[in-house]
Amino acid sequence: MKKLVVVGITIGLLCIPLFANGTKAKNSSSDVTIEFFCSKPEPAPVLKQMITKFEEENQGIKVVFTCPPDGETVLKTRLAAHDIPDVMNTFPAEKWYKDLFDDGILKDLTGQPVLSNVSEATLKLSSYHGKQFAVPETLSMYGLYCRKDIFEKYGLALPKSYEELIADCKVLQSHGIIPIAFPDKTIGFVGQIMERLMGVLNNNISQEFEQIASGKLDAEDAPTLQKFANMMLELHKYSYENSLTVDYESTLADVANGKAAMDINGSWGLSTLEANNPDIDSAIEFIPFPNPYGKTNVPINIDTAISISNITKYPDASLKFVQFLMSPENAQSYTDFDKNPNVIQGVEYHVAPQAAISQYIAQGNMFLTPCNFWPVGLRDTLAAPTQQLYLDGNVQTFCTNFGKIIKEYYSK
Repeated sequence: MKKLVVVGITIGLLCIPLFANGTKAKNSSSDVTIEFFCSKPEPAPVLKQMITKFEEENQGIKVVFTCPPDGETVLKTRLAAHDIPDVMNTFPAEKWYKDLFDDGILKDLTGQPVLSNVSEATLKLSSYHGKQFAVPETLSMYGLYCRKDIFEKYGLALPKSYEELIADCKVLQSHGIIPIAFPDKTIGFVGQIMERLMGVLNNNISQEFEQIASGKLDAEDAPTLQKFANMMLELHKYSYENSLTVDYESTLADVANGKAAMDINGSWGLSTLEANNPDIDSAIEFIPFPNPYGKTNVPINIDTAISISNITKYPDASLKFVQFLMSPENAQSYTDFDKNPNVIQGVEYHVAPQAAISQYIAQGNMFLTPCNFWPVGLRDTLAAPTQQLYLDGNVQTFCTNFGKIIKEYYSK
């Protein structure tokens, strides 16, 4: 059997453990406790409301909600300890979650009625060897949040090209506005921005990484690495004086209060912007990040999907809970809070700041974000040399370090 490496520990098909809350198996479908583990902190408030509603409508089933900081790392540690939640959110396009399915940790949901409400296009994105091990619910988009009221104040149009973006940055900076808020202290978002924007520059960046790994291409000569490094050094001229001291939460607060005009982020960021400024919707718009070298496509990913443990003692209760979450009524409540486009049939999208970019995607101007095709852990490891680039501005060193890390990960 293929083995899965999780946090340095190799595990095969897991033996059946006690639940995290200590409850033992019961044959009855009533009076049961299941755990729902969520690694996404943003939608926690609305999910808690849904759990309360589910328990009211399903007496005898209790749902323990677990949503720790750095949830994915916590989940990996728990799986390594054979401590598996009954229900969990997953990212089915990513390799690590496919490995979980291969190792028998996630239940095969192929043919379940709950999937009939999911758009066919999304089912294709989430399928693995023709099977479905998750019920996808939302897609995330990655782009540029713009304070359109600030742009209008200084007579600027929202940028449709990279040249317009730089020209706008110069004007904004001249008026004392931080053009782009980079959260370079928060290493996880450094890696995410790097990965998403490399994808914008080259939708097939994974092929370039594979060439570097095989020795067919020197990292120092890799065109996308060079383009990315030079672009980011240019953009950082229009950010904080020292962006390495600024964290993710601060950048969103600065955009929300008008100190900064733009933020490179995912569509999930809107809920945090709204929390900082309840009136932000009328003042902000989410647009594609313009590709300096060709056609602009938007990075997307399956952002919310739900899977069930293959060894849960309560499969019926777990499936009932997932079906509840994916009902059109509850999916509507979820997407109204989460702000990501929902793929459950019958759900309407009422998010004005993101309406234009969602239509852009609907026209096919999108690509699946690169981390789905990279070795597990590569993006996080590449964040450190990316931070170093912002510190010293050395493109050659950046490419060399990237090459070493890429070769290391692809050789595992």
